[in-house]
Amino acid sequence: MFKEGEDQGLKFTINDSNIQGQGVFPLMNIKKGEFIGYAYQIIGEIGKLNEDTEYIIGQETLLGIMHNHSYEPTAEPKFENKVVSFYALKDLTSENEITCDYNRFNSITNIERVKPEWK
Repeated sequence: MFKEGEDQGLKFTINDSNIQGQGVFPLMNIKKGEFIGYAYQIIGEIGKLNEDTEYIIGQETLLGIMHNHSYEPTAEPKFENKVVSFYALKDLTSENEITCDYNRFNSITNIERVKPEWK
């Protein structure tokens, strides 16, 4: 489990995004493979979907709420001990928006889905 505020403001900030509204950007250089922060807490399972377990998230952090979708993401979500954590897919600087491919969250029922018009 994570504590609210544990990852808030440590490695990222919120700024205007070229993708949609606002997004998440590193405050410092982040190396490929480095932990960025916690995004979601998984609070339950609701069964199987095509052999895969479906999850329900509860608490979201600022990182989880504010990151944008990209088909060329800069971060990878990892499901670890009932928490979804983000890790850098490449070296990031303050110019790189922290994004995930929302399709990676298909096993979470109560999260935003990719819309056809998104790039």
